[in-house]
Amino acid sequence: MSNETSHKENAIHEQLWQLATVVRDGCFSAAVTAYEDASTDGLCHDGAWECALEAMRGLDFESIITQALAER
Repeated sequence: MSNETSHKENAIHEQLWQLATVVRDGCFSAAVTAYEDASTDGLCHDGAWECALEAMRGLDFESIITQALAER
């Protein structure tokens, strides 16, 4: 494998890692916000957790990825 190929593979790996991190952080943020909002609204732990899961399921990944690319 040439040094140039190795460099390109490392760059792709870094980009994928950054993308995965952005998506993970978006999921985490959505879940925490939904859980806190649901708890504040009086839901029990299980109900708030269901809201957190639903927030992650409903996350707009395209927007997260588009924003991450724009910030680069």
